[in-house]
Amino acid sequence: MDDIYSRFRDFVIANDLITSGDKILLSLSAGKDSMFMLHLMKKLQQEITFSTGIFHLNHLTRGIETDKDEFFIKNKSEEFSIPCYIERFDFNKNKISGISFEEQARDKRYSLLRQISESENYNKIATAHNLNDNAETVLMRILSGTGISGVRGILPVTDNIIRPVLFAQKNEIYSYLENHNLQWREDLSNEDNTYLRNYLRNVILPSIAERFPPAEENLVNLAKHAIENQSLIMGLSGKLYPDAVNKAGSDIIISLEGFHEDFAQIKFFISKILSEEYGIKVNISIFGEIYRRYLINSANMILYEKGNLVIRKSSVNNKKIIIIGEMTKSEDFNVNWGYPLSIEDGNLIRIPELKKELKVSIVDNEFYNQNKERNDVIFLQPEQDVEHLEIRNRRAGDRIIIETGSKKIKEIMIEKKLDIRVKNSIPLIVADNHVAAYLPGLVNSNNNRIACNFHIKDDTKRILAFFFSDY
Repeated sequence: MDDIYSRFRDFVIANDLITSGDKILLSLSAGKDSMFMLHLMKKLQQEITFSTGIFHLNHLTRGIETDKDEFFIKNKSEEFSIPCYIERFDFNKNKISGISFEEQARDKRYSLLRQISESENYNKIATAHNLNDNAETVLMRILSGTGISGVRGILPVTDNIIRPVLFAQKNEIYSYLENHNLQWREDLSNEDNTYLRNYLRNVILPSIAERFPPAEENLVNLAKHAIENQSLIMGLSGKLYPDAVNKAGSDIIISLEGFHEDFAQIKFFISKILSEEYGIKVNISIFGEIYRRYLINSANMILYEKGNLVIRKSSVNNKKIIIIGEMTKSEDFNVNWGYPLSIEDGNLIRIPELKKELKVSIVDNEFYNQNKERNDVIFLQPEQDVEHLEIRNRRAGDRIIIETGSKKIKEIMIEKKLDIRVKNSIPLIVADNHVAAYLPGLVNSNNNRIACNFHIKDDTKRILAFFFSDY
């Protein structure tokens, strides 16, 4: 058993990458790393029973050369009698503005890999990242701005994606291919330093290595230390805050109770969730913007958006939470709700959308002065008798009277950067078709707005009191 294969086998076993019965989709280019992984995986099948398939994406960016890559992969699949899935996508004709070719190609490749693995029942996907790729990734993340999670670099396994040749350096990969007379194809675009990773690989790292020869090795060791430290922190955080993170459908909820407004701890949980659940690395400057928005005195606010992902601050039963999930299409939440209210004492109404019970009573000025600081009551004073009173969510065209005139409720929500889930859950108290109160905090919140024509006056004798309670 040669040394490289022995190390490969040990790496696979140590990281529990492959077990008997696995069906693994290999993501292959025609280059050195891919052929190295393919050859080692075929050898491993003599010891572990698992099946493989080959996936190849033709980028159509290098003319006939990419077609030759595709033909080369097809021949390899026939040589080893492995199912082959070829996809073609013209990135030149379908370039997305604001996204680099590298990022777009990576996203497209992983999207297709997931689609094929699901449709063809592959339980794992294997990519051919090597040790040098890991060093480049760590350096790139450090230069781009990252925390301990990002410094971990490329992990041996993420969800169902395994990286079985992450242990090997590129020079020993080349030697292995030469010693075993294995063929591969060169991708000349790897010499194009307009691509960020190529620039790091071909220019920055060699320059650093001239002064610091063990630079790449040290970067990889830094990643290993980061993995160990992250594991320790996660273990301790789980013991300190066992109920901090929960799932609600497709959303992930972070309860902020117990954090005492310590954003460093909150940031850790956000970073952990983004990395593990969504594969997103957020740099320090973006966390600075998240923190700035977090400090704004608003019960409901979007803290961060990327694609369909949204992080928002909210509250449940007057307790602060952070919700991480996909932005939901507005039509999924265009459900109107509303309940007529009676001013008769003792008439209690249950509002399922708010998980609240509400009772409306008429009180005098003395009661108001004694209870106006309570956090479970809203006080209003209409300028004239009210015939129809209701609590409901927003409707198109709703306006509220403020000091400078009137303002659309929609505009207030936009200013607060509220997402559609929050917008359609915020209650309004409406008196004779006039918005009397806008209540994003539900009760006694700085975010609540009482219409100017419903403010309490010193000489008021009859005041409407809205008593809220949880159920």
